Amino acid sequence: MTPFLLLNLPHVVLRELWNHFTLYELIILSFCSRKTRQLVKLNYNKSRQSYMGLNGEKEPLELSFRNLVKEYSFLSVRKSTDLKKNKKWEEVSIGGKTVPLVFHSSDEYEIYCEDQQVGITMLVNYIFDVFGKTPNKVWANPPFLWVLELSKRKTDLTIINKPRGADEEEPMSEEEFKYVMKNSWNSNLYISIPKSFLYSGPFENLESFVTSNPLWLSLENLFTMGETISGIVLTKNTNFTIKDINAFIKHWFNNNMRKFRSLFIKIENPTAGELYEGLEDHMITVEQSIHFEGVDLSCYSPAGISVLRRSDGMIAATVEAREGYSLMCVWKDIDSCCQKIETNQPTHGRLRNI
Repeated sequence: MTPFLLLNLPHVVLRELWNHFTLYELIILSFCSRKTRQLVKLNYNKSRQSYMGLNGEKEPLELSFRNLVKEYSFLSVRKSTDLKKNKKWEEVSIGGKTVPLVFHSSDEYEIYCEDQQVGITMLVNYIFDVFGKTPNKVWANPPFLWVLELSKRKTDLTIINKPRGADEEEPMSEEEFKYVMKNSWNSNLYISIPKSFLYSGPFENLESFVTSNPLWLSLENLFTMGETISGIVLTKNTNFTIKDINAFIKHWFNNNMRKFRSLFIKIENPTAGELYEGLEDHMITVEQSIHFEGVDLSCYSPAGISVLRRSDGMIAATVEAREGYSLMCVWKDIDSCCQKIETNQPTHGRLRNI
């Protein structure tokens, strides 16, 4: 590869020019030579918004890039033994190592390394060094859970959707789950786990926890989540009864679960009497509409809803979000729950008081 003549342009022109290239295009350009790499690094605006995903679900491991019109490009890492003799490639330097780069299309390149872990780590580190970019979104499954450690900053979303998750004969191990909890440095974690799974450890480094198969969760798990996680979303059926949710609410009421702000859960025909049993003396009526914003959810309820007030002034309300599902919301005080929220999230309309 040889550098383009346009790289002789003044830096002020290059900085403007780079704004018309996608992150993916600039990464490929930076592979051309040491000069292009230095010029791209020097003139790239690192505060620029761009999307990069890291896919560690299966081979080949790859990075995906999305442009403004939501078209995707891919840069994958394959084993050197997969490089066929009839393929044409260019040798490029990435992180001090010379590796084959194979062109498939303008939106798909492949890098070949003896060790895929070394290769994808080298590539992610290179992009962070040159562009200051870390993955926005990470997919990971065994045996590639180690990709969770590659992000230099907190990611927006991590998805663990284990292929063998539905296989009760080979569920996710507790050690694997602990590893995920320890290394998922992200805002939102979506995870798929079989119902036979058992776990008694902490839930760390997360702002929200989302799962579509929550049958494995225990009440103690929910208590532990509430200490470190803001939003809990449990879609589909759970093993929790109304008495369990009453115990959960009482646990919060006794000044526990310092981080907890919302729980979205499927409960069959709950009543306020059952949910707040034993807490009736601490219920008050709010004469204004209340507003809440949670994990992928923005909603409001009209005036007249009954809420639970804790000794420190914090407020909790449980409402019907949609048929069969309830939403428990927490605010720091009565004024906060009445403040209208400006949000771009979808609004789920009026919530019915339980």
